[in-house]
Amino acid sequence: EQLDEQTRLFLADKQKGVKILGEKIYVSKIFDWFSEDFSEEENAEGVLRFIARYQIEAGRFSRYKTLDYDWQLNKQ
Repeated sequence: EQLDEQTRLFLADKQKGVKILGEKIYVSKIFDWFSEDFSEEENAEGVLRFIARYQIEAGRFSRYKTLDYDWQLNKQ
């Protein structure tokens, strides 16, 4: 339950989780870097299926672009 809630919160953050703009979806680079942790398929469709478990609208996409990753957090 706690992991699901944190996943929902992360994905809801349009700056670092998922952002849908019209017909494009942007997701965190983390999904590219660690796709095997989110889907056995290790491809965009598998990652988007994982995201759709938390954000149904993501299920209508078959490809995505990535959001810029904020490396500033790592410098703290």
